[in-house]
Amino acid sequence: MRFIRPFPRFIYPLFYGSQFSREYNGILNSGNSILNMWATITVTCDGYGTIILPSETINDVMRLKFINEEYDTTRIGGVVVQTEHVIYTSYVWYREGYKFQVFSYTEIVSDLYPFRKSVSINLKNSPIGIKQSTEEIPKTFLLYQNYPNPFNPVTMINYELPIGNYVKLTVTDILGREIGILVNENQRAGKYEVTWDASKFTSGVYFCRIETKEYISTKKMVLLK
Repeated sequence: MRFIRPFPRFIYPLFYGSQFSREYNGILNSGNSILNMWATITVTCDGYGTIILPSETINDVMRLKFINEEYDTTRIGGVVVQTEHVIYTSYVWYREGYKFQVFSYTEIVSDLYPFRKSVSINLKNSPIGIKQSTEEIPKTFLLYQNYPNPFNPVTMINYELPIGNYVKLTVTDILGREIGILVNENQRAGKYEVTWDASKFTSGVYFCRIETKEYISTKKMVLLK
């Protein structure tokens, strides 16, 4: 993704009640396929205090609210084949002196995909995990949008296989370089969930790509630290 109009993720100093909003747009070329993106991000520091988690109670935590509204248009050979309007609403709690978030909550609303809600607790340096989420056999191949998205630094990737297949699930950077192989094996038909921990990578745009004998799909992921 080449950002024609870049934008800042944070403007310091941040304090309770502060807010900023920026517009940005970018373009992604992949062969004869072109993705144009127009978006607005609004960040508000709307909370400060104590957060109570199942494992501990943490004081002096700041909450940031991110609203990222995105309009995507995909063209193949100059013809529009897909448009998408998606809104990411994320609440992220940060603790002073710590690099990673304490807790995050994200809602995703898209006109192409059903409403999806996710809750994540950051675990620094947690390993990649793969699990078959259900024994139900899907009807089609499908790679879902990762969630939460934007994320920091852990995100979940779900996909479905209607038949047994050799699956390769990879992550590439904005230049198309492969930076991680999440799955590289034969899998039975079913629904799968993969955890990717990006704590060693910098903020930016990444792409998740699934390849099988019958199906190839790519999703854009935004790492926000």
